[in-house]
Amino acid sequence: TYNADRVALIPPSSDGVSDTGKNRNISSKHRKKQKPSSSSLTTAQEARNITESLRHTKHMMAQELERVSNLSTTIEEDDKHLSEAKEEHMDMDGSVKGARGALRKLGRQDVQEAVILRC
Repeated sequence: TYNADRVALIPPSSDGVSDTGKNRNISSKHRKKQKPSSSSLTTAQEARNITESLRHTKHMMAQELERVSNLSTTIEEDDKHLSEAKEEHMDMDGSVKGARGALRKLGRQDVQEAVILRC
């Protein structure tokens, strides 16, 4: 019932006087401030700890993001350099093949000249 619920939620005071008596007329200004309980202090400290942990995590994630960004830029630059080196290598490969052909031709001419000069 209503009274049973009320007693369960608002227990009677230790001096046996219910809140329907003199305490009811005291305004909220005159009531003493209750000191925070140790559980609320613990909760507040836990909240501070969590907040600090989240700030630390945010800072670490920002550092990691910066590191990954720099790494990505470095990889892109390296890819560009490797592509340029590959192009140069392919150009040199053509030059080397041309030089080999020219050396073979010079070698054949040298042999022909030697044969002609011996005769």
